[in-house]
Amino acid sequence: MRSQEKRCVVRLPDAIKLALASEPRKAVVEVALLVEIHCLVCNRSTRVPEPILLEIAQYLQGVSTDVGLLRLVCTVCRSSFPFDYARRWEKVIGIADVPLDEKVNRAWFLITGECSNSCSPVTLIAIRPFGTASTSIEAEFPFWKKRITCSANHRLVKLTIHPVCLP
Repeated sequence: MRSQEKRCVVRLPDAIKLALASEPRKAVVEVALLVEIHCLVCNRSTRVPEPILLEIAQYLQGVSTDVGLLRLVCTVCRSSFPFDYARRWEKVIGIADVPLDEKVNRAWFLITGECSNSCSPVTLIAIRPFGTASTSIEAEFPFWKKRITCSANHRLVKLTIHPVCLP
């Protein structure tokens, strides 16, 4: 009789506190999970701390937008691609110390795109290096209009950045 392999699924929190204990003193180190996101068009990847993805999801839930499948815009090819937020745990590749270092910290922008037909607006998320200004995102819009379409495959003609105010 063969032994059956048992699998255990563990849900990890967005930030893990590891306690490193010794007799005289205790130190607590806080880390964030790093999620690797691959563009489905050019296959380039970006590492995003999970708390930033959580922040995006919480914001979208607050404005009653579906969070299941995020539509991200690639930093390299400027095309959009879907990212399954619910399955982000499958893309965890490591951890980063909190507070986040400049190399892994990210800024994100919420953009609404509209086509010339009367289709539903498209919600796009641009995740960029921390410190990126909204004017840099607006400078990408001409490329986006050439590459990104609505759900009916019409080119986008109007793109609007929405201010994101978080507590």
